[in-house]
Amino acid sequence: NNNRLKEILDSDFTKTYKLSYLYLRNNLISKIEKNSFNQLGTLLNLDLSQNNLVFLENSTFNGLIKLFRLNLSHNYLEYIQSKLFYNLINLQELILNDNLIKNIEDYSFINLNYLKVLRLEANFLNFLFNSKILDGLDSIKHIYIPDTTIIPIDNLIYIKNTLKIRKIKELFNTNYFESINIIIESKKSKTYSIHECTNIYNMIIYNIQMNLNSDLNVLKFLSYCRDFNDFRQKK
Repeated sequence: NNNRLKEILDSDFTKTYKLSYLYLRNNLISKIEKNSFNQLGTLLNLDLSQNNLVFLENSTFNGLIKLFRLNLSHNYLEYIQSKLFYNLINLQELILNDNLIKNIEDYSFINLNYLKVLRLEANFLNFLFNSKILDGLDSIKHIYIPDTTIIPIDNLIYIKNTLKIRKIKELFNTNYFESINIIIESKKSKTYSIHECTNIYNMIIYNIQMNLNSDLNVLKFLSYCRDFNDFRQKK
């Protein structure tokens, strides 16, 4: 840490076969050569946070087959390629918050079957997800996303069914999905606060404006909540 390193070469760790923890945070690293970590097959924790990384090659993390925690937060990453994390088969925590990420390719997490925590907050992901982005996350417990992120209702329903989770808000760990969860479980829910109703109404209107498909129960709820005065009386 704190050594003002500017780059990582593919020869830097050729003689460190038994390394378990590597902390490179708070440097000036802007470049990592291909296969730089290829010899670190025993590495468990890699911290590259607070550097100047803008782009990472698909082969950047080759060889890190035992890594369980990767911290890339507080960099300048804008784009996540589909094969960037493919070889991190034992990864359990992926930290990508506080970057400039605008786009994540489909199947970017396809091989991360043991990942439990995915941190994406404080990025520029205004629209998420199509369902392919979450493919492979069989063990995911929490996903942290920016508060401004929009997720189509149908995709949330798909996510809930595919991951077999009880409530969407438990997965995403943010108050933003209090109202979304009500939409998905609208068959069971019978009362809604005015605040919840307003949030749901706005979310549905967004989906309609974007020409996104909506679940039949959502359309029924839209009809129910259109007149808020009537809603108050029903409550």
